[in-house]
Amino acid sequence: GECYSDLGSNNGCQLNHYLFSSNTCHPCDSSCQTCTGPSTTNCLTCNSSTPFWHIDDALDTQGQCLSDLNSNNGCQLQYYLASPDTCYKCFSTCETCTTAQSDACTTCLSGFPYFHVDDSSDNLGSCQQQAVANDGCQ
Repeated sequence: GECYSDLGSNNGCQLNHYLFSSNTCHPCDSSCQTCTGPSTTNCLTCNSSTPFWHIDDALDTQGQCLSDLNSNNGCQLQYYLASPDTCYKCFSTCETCTTAQSDACTTCLSGFPYFHVDDSSDNLGSCQQQAVANDGCQ
């Protein structure tokens, strides 16, 4: 293999590689620019062909890199665009949403057919399994 001097912020490894042991760098998944391991979900940053970083929790430091899906602002379903290239997981009942809050759904998953709108001016709501009488469900 090739030898590199300390390359700075990537633990001495070239881009698209991670530090496996003290002096050994292994390749990341091809979607990652930097990573912590070989899996598609170990990406720390994304390469230009898969620029949308999907993470399940805003506190996570690693996620999956995907290409622009041409819908939902570049994020896959059940994720929302939080910054120009980062997608966070929606609340568990939402198919699409604007934040991770339970009342920020814009559409619901099929198992939660009742969309409850608290404020009709923003068209956001929560997704419920059952309708509640006189609660504004649509």
